[in-house]
Amino acid sequence: MISSIYSNKLDSETKSPAKALTYAYIIAFAIIAVFSIGIHFSTNLLMQELTETSEVTYHMSRIRSMLQRVPYQVDDFAEHGSDVDQARLKNTLQKIEASRTFIVPQIQEGHSISDELTEVFFGTRFNLDERLRIYVQISRECSNINIQYLNPSKVCKKIGEALGNMDAREMIAGFDVGLDKYRQETLATIDFYHRMQMGGIVIILLVLILEAFLIFRPLINRIHNYHTMLVEQALQDPLTGLKNRRAFINESTAEVAQSKRSKAPIGMALMDLDKFKSINDTYGHDVGDAVIKHFASQLKMRVRRGDIIGRIGGEEFAVTLVRSTSDQDAYNVIDRIRAAVAESPCPYKDKNGETKELSYSVSVGIYSCTPDEESVNEMLTKADEMLYEAKEGGRNQVVLVNAEGKNIRKEDQPEQPPVPQAKA
Repeated sequence: MISSIYSNKLDSETKSPAKALTYAYIIAFAIIAVFSIGIHFSTNLLMQELTETSEVTYHMSRIRSMLQRVPYQVDDFAEHGSDVDQARLKNTLQKIEASRTFIVPQIQEGHSISDELTEVFFGTRFNLDERLRIYVQISRECSNINIQYLNPSKVCKKIGEALGNMDAREMIAGFDVGLDKYRQETLATIDFYHRMQMGGIVIILLVLILEAFLIFRPLINRIHNYHTMLVEQALQDPLTGLKNRRAFINESTAEVAQSKRSKAPIGMALMDLDKFKSINDTYGHDVGDAVIKHFASQLKMRVRRGDIIGRIGGEEFAVTLVRSTSDQDAYNVIDRIRAAVAESPCPYKDKNGETKELSYSVSVGIYSCTPDEESVNEMLTKADEMLYEAKEGGRNQVVLVNAEGKNIRKEDQPEQPPVPQAKA
């Protein structure tokens, strides 16, 4: 029964909150994972956009540059008629056609990487695709001449005049417009992906902050509470709430050390409930526990502030009387408690649920001294010897011995004022 108090308390605090914290952590982890994946994909899209932009820009710039070369190369071939000039012209036209073949499929209507490029290449204003195709086709009539059979000067001069009439500068202007607008579109797209990434990062940071405050902080608090509970369980008697033997000895040892330094007297009282085994055997352990708790409450009400109380055994209790307690003061404090217990029966419920009262008593042995070399255990041992004398002397009494071996009993005491009645 006693051992189940802490386990029940722990169980009641862990079931539902632990599940809630687990769900909250899973949700937070899922949010972070989703946005992390989103940032990863946006980064990939951004890299694809940059790669695509660089390729398209490169090919458009190359076409623009080659268009400026073609008229000069046609004139050079017409003038000199050398196979070197012809090869240069063919190479330029091949580069133009290769770049056009790369660009056009990507900007065709229905699968356009840029509305502006679609307008420049297929719109009525520039119609670069059609004009570029015709421009290359006309230029090939010059580059494909067989110089062994035909003189390129006449043919290529006419082609040069035809190319001049087509005015490559207008096509170059179209490429300039397309490049400028395409760069603007690309920068807008990159900015959009960048804002997506920043938004995802901000959300992840917010989730981490919320996770810290709503998950990890409560978790740390719960761990702290569990630690405090375990410390209490290790140092506190679960039935009475008093210090257990370990805690009592630890705190009493510190008080004894203080008394040694200040040369102040101190008292050690050891108490045992009279005939407690017969109470358990007759009324049951539940009633026995009620008596234990009732006696503990009497101790808490009647000891002085600063005195140390502990339950050090089944029905054994101890009190360290501090603050320059003389022999007589120690005896008077403890005897008042004894008398109050004798006058205050313990209420309990019988098997029929009726409230009844059970009278009981306590015997006490006290050792009072100004500590020199005595330890707490040694003082408890001497108090236990006096407790034995109290039991042998008829129970329900207090026996004190000091360091000089002087005993104090009830019959040695002057008449005391009546003991106030304790609350049942």
